[in-house]
Amino acid sequence: MGVAQAPFFPVTAGTMICAWFPAKGWAFPTGLQNVGLTFGAAATPPIIAWLMQQYGWRASYLITAPMGILLALVWWWYIRDTPHQHAAVDVRELAVIDANRPAFAAGAATPGAWKRILRDRDVMLLTCAYLASNFLYYYFFNWLFIYLIESRGMRLLEGGCYAAAPWVTGAGGALLGGIACDRLAQRVGVR
Repeated sequence: MGVAQAPFFPVTAGTMICAWFPAKGWAFPTGLQNVGLTFGAAATPPIIAWLMQQYGWRASYLITAPMGILLALVWWWYIRDTPHQHAAVDVRELAVIDANRPAFAAGAATPGAWKRILRDRDVMLLTCAYLASNFLYYYFFNWLFIYLIESRGMRLLEGGCYAAAPWVTGAGGALLGGIACDRLAQRVGVR
């Protein structure tokens, strides 16, 4: 789980959102990404529980895994690292995306940049916040469903539905947070 999740945020935030959106509009797509993640996580327990009831636990993997592989192939075929590499992006769109782009977002990192990042107070505070957030994420993702079934005695589908509740709430919070952050960026600037 950790190996699969580790590159997710740097790729989506660093590669995709930073490259494909104007600087004053980074928070909203980040919020939408989190909405998608949380709604996906909310839908997973009831769907997997239903598939397990209907076809068994092995079949639940055989049914869902090809969908992930198909989406990965579509992503690989269509998406590019930057809008400059994508044939469907025109000059006007590039001008909007590149307007007021901070220097750190313009190109490759300089040698030794990772050392400066590790000494940055804001990076360390964000790391601590992300650690606390991911502790809860790990609990909800890996243990809540099992807890509801085994310790609380819920039926499989009932436990799946209750395990979805924190994710639905998180999706709403992520969307509102993305909107609020972009409005603040418009008002006080990008920090």
